[in-house]
Amino acid sequence: MRFSQTRRQSLQLIGAGLIAGCAAHPARRQNADASGSYRSGPALPFPVQEIYPCGNTPVHEAYDPATDRWETLAPMPKGQGGLASGVVDGKLYTFGGEWFEDGGGVYPDAWVYDPDRDSWASLADMPKPRHGLGGVALGGDIYLIGGAAQRGGNQTSAAVQIYTP
Repeated sequence: MRFSQTRRQSLQLIGAGLIAGCAAHPARRQNADASGSYRSGPALPFPVQEIYPCGNTPVHEAYDPATDRWETLAPMPKGQGGLASGVVDGKLYTFGGEWFEDGGGVYPDAWVYDPDRDSWASLADMPKPRHGLGGVALGGDIYLIGGAAQRGGNQTSAAVQIYTP
């Protein structure tokens, strides 16, 4: 299956998890704009609880809203959970994550996905590896915010790193 639009205009799913973000401080939530709304999106292309019962996977899927279909893309080099991502110049960048086998830990890894080549390439490791961090692309940079330095949410961090592709 090929998209009717480029992959640059698609929603991409990595692994079977969500990209974690930072929660708003409770004192600031009272001023939040409540005018937004929610709606259901398309179902995932696989039943997560049946195919991926636990652990991280390298699965990489993309959803094309024009066709309302999912496509399987090149898998990540490693299955990483709790990673952050951002898109700059049409490329998907991912950072960090955690694993749980053999006592677990936090990945320093960073990767870039090129949709034109349907391939991943490694980047320099993160100076402060974390998982559960937020990623925001702004002005050609990717801000890597917060997260935890140990698996399972231990040693949470207020670190902000800025990656410039």
